[in-house]
Amino acid sequence: MHGAAIIAIILVAMGAALLLSALRRQHSRGMSERVQALYRAASDGDAGRLRRQGVRLDQQDSKGNTALHLAYYHQRERAIACLIEACADGDLRNREGLTAPEMAELAATEELLERGARCLGPTGSW
Repeated sequence: MHGAAIIAIILVAMGAALLLSALRRQHSRGMSERVQALYRAASDGDAGRLRRQGVRLDQQDSKGNTALHLAYYHQRERAIACLIEACADGDLRNREGLTAPEMAELAATEELLERGARCLGPTGSW
């Protein structure tokens, strides 16, 4: 078993599902209106509109996330492509020290932990 898998099992056994749920809610709470608007426009796949509006693509919310961070976290391929086409910076780090592509890894890890948590019995055992 890999180290990451062992850590995941331990976290799940400690009630990680509740923690992960709270973390996901926090991701959306810290978004500024402008970052949300950028994310929505990118989700529509309109890179031209973003450029024409002259928006700052790399504006960060209170957690340091950009629209590209959110697109990767929510696995929105169309938004990712749109933002990259419009020259969004994928190397910016948020307050957790994560780049936008690393947000996809975070989301995948959280999903695995949630799946594991659903497999536990009421006493926290398999």
